[in-house]
Amino acid sequence: MNDAQQDVVEDIVSSGGLVTVAFRGEWIGPLSMPSAGARSGIGDICTTRDGLFVVSSQFQEVFVWSLPSGTFLHTIEAQNRVRARICTTPDSRSVVVAADSLTEWDLQDGRARRQFVGAPSGAGTVKWVGITGRDRLLCAYIGSYLVFWDLTTGLRLKCVSHAVPTHAICTPPTAAPAAELTELVTCTRQVTVGWSISQPTTRGLELVKRGTFVQSRNRLAGRGENILAVCMSHDGRYLVTGASSLEMWLCGNGMHLRSMHSRGRVVGLEFSPDDNLLVTASIGGVLMWGMPGGCLLRKVGGDTLQATGMSLTPDGRRVVVARATSSGGELEVLSLWKS
Repeated sequence: MNDAQQDVVEDIVSSGGLVTVAFRGEWIGPLSMPSAGARSGIGDICTTRDGLFVVSSQFQEVFVWSLPSGTFLHTIEAQNRVRARICTTPDSRSVVVAADSLTEWDLQDGRARRQFVGAPSGAGTVKWVGITGRDRLLCAYIGSYLVFWDLTTGLRLKCVSHAVPTHAICTPPTAAPAAELTELVTCTRQVTVGWSISQPTTRGLELVKRGTFVQSRNRLAGRGENILAVCMSHDGRYLVTGASSLEMWLCGNGMHLRSMHSRGRVVGLEFSPDDNLLVTASIGGVLMWGMPGGCLLRKVGGDTLQATGMSLTPDGRRVVVARATSSGGELEVLSLWKS
């Protein structure tokens, strides 16, 4: 174990109903919640790539914080009838809120910037939204469809039927560095499928309209249970799926590498920027794994943590964790490495 791995969080302490993390003399506290709080629990959590904002979704609202200070900034009144799914844009300036509609909101002033129109009429609830196509495309899973928009122009490009119920989806953490990188992963009960998207250049986007937008890359054998979370490494080599256990695969050929015991139902997982660490959150706590070997380095918290989601900061030094409380939910910040 190297020096950085020795410096992971030492302990988690509960005091006065708020969880803070101690690691060798430094304390990281919870993010301040608005007075209304998260009565209905916390849904999605995102951190912007520049490390300045944390965004979380509740039932009809989206909350925005300053990540460096932990200060609550403002509420985006999305006025949704269903819980919103969210993703931040590559420029870190806005968040796409997907529920009854898909709207891009400015993170600084909380104002609506534009809507993404053209979702299938009556398709149902938005179950996931994310950025793909080397940061040029917005993708949403709506009902039984995968719908793609040009992120620059806002124009809808393609609507692909995906009738098999899908439980988890992911895209690469950053713009794909290689042309053959898998750019979209969909997980059903039976199978996980990796997809590549035709070159997101002007010419490639024209080809999209002729039906060559999504091409199957490979299929990863299912493990017989619903996959609840999935992530890819930054270099595009590895894929990890999470349910009651963690399964690690090679993206290129779909070979299963190993299984890892997660100590609880996995609700979130992400690779560190250098891909040397995998951080997972479950109802049993936050776990840190050495990669690519899959060795468990540290467990933070336990069953009392009741994690419901997580987002790793872009520098890989902190993780924002959502946890269930008697009043709904709250966000905590864990520091992974010594400053």
